[in-house]
Amino acid sequence: MTLVRFLAKPIFVIPFAIGVTSCAAPPPPLPTIATVQPGDSQLSCADLSSQMGQMDQVMAQKADTGVSALTFVPIVGEVATLSNINSHTAKLEDQATQKSQAMQRKQRLVQLYTDQKC
Repeated sequence: MTLVRFLAKPIFVIPFAIGVTSCAAPPPPLPTIATVQPGDSQLSCADLSSQMGQMDQVMAQKADTGVSALTFVPIVGEVATLSNINSHTAKLEDQATQKSQAMQRKQRLVQLYTDQKC
């Protein structure tokens, strides 16, 4: 069997394609959510309520691991998978950080909401 015939087999092409596509650049970090923001004291009750809803949405987002079982393939796929584990871990850490920031922001908004007797 020649190398060309071997490379043309679906068993090699699919893992190779997955391995190559999994070498994409990591996604950019998620935006930071500041606990205290300028103009917080001037927000109306409706604005506070709206922002609390936005923080609830951020906290409710499902974690996206981005790792599938298909990326664990022989030789080429293993190299690609190992290089992607760090980027997926970083993405999960970014998501956890953003959820923590959203929770802190919501606590601040609830305090403002209570202080304004909304």
